[in-house]
Amino acid sequence: EPTPCGSSHRSFCLNGGICYVIPTIPSPFCRCIENYTGARCEEVFLPSSSVQAKSNLFAAFVAVAVLLTLIVGALYCLKIIGKQAKRLRMYSVYPVVKEKLGRC
Repeated sequence: EPTPCGSSHRSFCLNGGICYVIPTIPSPFCRCIENYTGARCEEVFLPSSSVQAKSNLFAAFVAVAVLLTLIVGALYCLKIIGKQAKRLRMYSVYPVVKEKLGRC
């Protein structure tokens, strides 16, 4: 069972870590507060790279989704414009005034 360190190890743990000793182990150990790690709580715990990788993956997914939406929208507009042009060619044997195309 760990017990708190005595005055001889008062400054053993850094950054607010709590010092403990186990009678069967000669050296003290630290329980670090949040965001610190290491034998003496000397290292700042940085977010793991897997969190960053997930964030990058999500951003890539959003970018691909937006790009696909734009491509589908452009193809849809081209299809509508093509139908309008075909309709004009079919029904206007001698077109006098050209109707403006390009309304999606």
